[in-house]
Amino acid sequence: KKHFKSFEPSNTIFELVWNGLDANALSVKICTTFNEMGGLESVEVLDTGDGIDLTNLKNSFEKFNESTKKNDDDKHGSHGKGRLAFHKVCGSASWYTKRENYNAKIDIDSNAIRDYKGKHLAEHEQHASLIDLKSGTCVVLRDFEVNRLPLDEELSQNLSREFGWYLALNTDRAIELNGKKIKIPS
Repeated sequence: KKHFKSFEPSNTIFELVWNGLDANALSVKICTTFNEMGGLESVEVLDTGDGIDLTNLKNSFEKFNESTKKNDDDKHGSHGKGRLAFHKVCGSASWYTKRENYNAKIDIDSNAIRDYKGKHLAEHEQHASLIDLKSGTCVVLRDFEVNRLPLDEELSQNLSREFGWYLALNTDRAIELNGKKIKIPS
């Protein structure tokens, strides 16, 4: 956790979006849900990428400051720690993933960040947003004590600054926040 001391809350979402783009996603959709009292209930980051390779799960979730993307200049996440950034903003994260011929879920609690629990899912247990996709991952962040993430307009601007250049160079890619496309800054 000491590696994240100066980590900005928006970077948590950035890391999940980059993970999707690194997995060849053409589309990444971020959805925030608030409860009836206005508190942040959940954040979902859905990508249409390749899904998580369960045969290589140990490399994806156990290694820290190491990544299988380390020597790939086309990939953003080469440090192997972005997936754990969620602990800066919430108490738990679940990665629902669909790949080739399987469905799975990986859970991590911020109190035991080194431990993860993974299991295969039946098709009907899969996250609803992945059912009709060939492959992809939906990360669900929950258990927010306080909303440390910026509200939609500020988060949208932050996403535009972080990914605008990428979207300008990759016109076949799209990032959305609550149904609105992230714009490329002029």
